[in-house]
Amino acid sequence: MNDHQKKFSKIVKKLGVKISFPFLGKEREQWEKLIKSDPHLNNIDLVVWDRLSHSLREMFHSKGESWSLANGVCTYKEAVRMEVRGDG
Repeated sequence: MNDHQKKFSKIVKKLGVKISFPFLGKEREQWEKLIKSDPHLNNIDLVVWDRLSHSLREMFHSKGESWSLANGVCTYKEAVRMEVRGDG
């Protein structure tokens, strides 16, 4: 795990972000394949991550974290990777 992933893994845990694969529209196996083909999950349109990111805004603020679209996207991507690894 690189420093970027470590940072956002801590944020996922601090915020208590939980992933629901059915809500995301893909099953775990599909996410595994996507992560294998691109560990950065850039194979998912950025607009999808942007929309999901907004749902984290209040969670960031309630825990004293600074929210931005980029932080939200990175947090959501790491939450998905963690859930696929079984760390979520």
